[in-house]
Amino acid sequence: MTHEPRCAFDSTDPELSDRDQEIYEAVRSAGPAAWSASHDGHWVVTGHELCRAVAADQPGFSSARGVHVPPTGLYERGVRIFALEYDQPEHRRHRQLLRQAVGDRPARVPEPMIRGHVRRLLGALDWTGPVDLVNDFANPLPLDVIFDIIGADPEFKPEMKALVDALLFRRMAIPGCSDPAGRVIEIARLMAERRRREPKDDWISYVAGAGDDSADEATSAIVAVITGGHHSTSRALGSLIARVLTEPGLQDLLRADPARIPAAIDETLRLHTPLPSFSRTATADARLGEVTVQAGEQVLLVYAAANRDPAVYDQPQTFSLGRDHRHSLAFGYGPHRCAGIHLALAELRIAAEELLQLSGHIELAEPIQWRGPAEPGELLAVIQLVLCGIAAAAGESGADGEGDLRDRGHRAVGESQPDGCQAGGREDEKLKAEAVQPAGNDAFGGCDAVRLDAADQLRHVAVLEVVQDGRRQVPQRVGRSRLILGQRNLSRGCPGELQ
Repeated sequence: MTHEPRCAFDSTDPELSDRDQEIYEAVRSAGPAAWSASHDGHWVVTGHELCRAVAADQPGFSSARGVHVPPTGLYERGVRIFALEYDQPEHRRHRQLLRQAVGDRPARVPEPMIRGHVRRLLGALDWTGPVDLVNDFANPLPLDVIFDIIGADPEFKPEMKALVDALLFRRMAIPGCSDPAGRVIEIARLMAERRRREPKDDWISYVAGAGDDSADEATSAIVAVITGGHHSTSRALGSLIARVLTEPGLQDLLRADPARIPAAIDETLRLHTPLPSFSRTATADARLGEVTVQAGEQVLLVYAAANRDPAVYDQPQTFSLGRDHRHSLAFGYGPHRCAGIHLALAELRIAAEELLQLSGHIELAEPIQWRGPAEPGELLAVIQLVLCGIAAAAGESGADGEGDLRDRGHRAVGESQPDGCQAGGREDEKLKAEAVQPAGNDAFGGCDAVRLDAADQLRHVAVLEVVQDGRRQVPQRVGRSRLILGQRNLSRGCPGELQ
């Protein structure tokens, strides 16, 4: 059979890093579905309507034969990705297990825990010079969150990050590891075996099913949650920060109106779809628009192209907060739509809220270095702190891990605590905002007053503005935990620079 129309498309083409939309448009010009001879041949779908149709038709288009072109190292080893590479009825059962970890609705997302990780990572940055908001913030955050949510052993976190990065994305070699897929499976199996021997009150113990024969399924579930729960979200967060810093006026708008942050997230995900494509395999001959797909042929759904389909989006290359994102394919579509969508959106929103609240202005120190269209590799920025200073960095607490830092934070602004402040309490026992007390101590050089704001249980205390002689002095973190004061003239009516 002759496959027409044809296109020259290869999902591993390094040119996609810099020319993705140009390449997608060339494929689209051949038609919403076109045949590529690369990787043993497959259909490439860039049309929004056709992508939705195929993704929704699970009986007609199967995920069980792999969803990547070319196959990942896991599939080549005979290991199917939990839920993602299964059809009904197995997929339904798998998805229920995943929802126990990542939540099936916004109300089940652990926002206080996420916010704590965000604040900890921001507090660990060295604010005395440019900070890398990708490698030191966006990349570690989702993995920290997912490890906490499922109860994964933290000792494996650095290695797992490198393995997933090598296996699913850039496919870079890891020194001393010739088989990243095998090592990912080995780590997940080890976690499951530990919980089978010594169960804990966590999700890994739940899926390990201590006492039954579900070891292989538990291993697959752990692999799926860790791989799916961290890299795509870190990509999305890096892209979001890049957009916030490069779209004229956007960071000021979002800082003034945080309620618009979700719209900025949706638009960023449309333009920088973290996982650009997934494939399906036709189970029977089917018409797909103007083409006929034969049983057994693969169909690659290029969500990144569909999210810029001019038939759906006016001026699709333009960033706009006013769009209707109900039809976005950033998280896929149909039965296999991302199970962790609520968790991912919460991480992105909270990270943006905290970063913007912390800063008066963020300026790029140098051009962003992109690894791909949805993955900034390095993002060096200078952050002007206006409201929030970090009184102590992560890792400096006492044995209890929380009260010690909170106590030290209070001592930095005076021995007596303002009404409503409790050192070492739980997250719901937060310091009262706007609490003002006399300072008059050596820590802040005899200032008139110190304002404190909310502190939470995750080894964090925020010391906000110090007022002296009509000028606001802002504590700024230096090195590990020492504070200096930057000044801002309140009469300017604009953030101004720290001095």
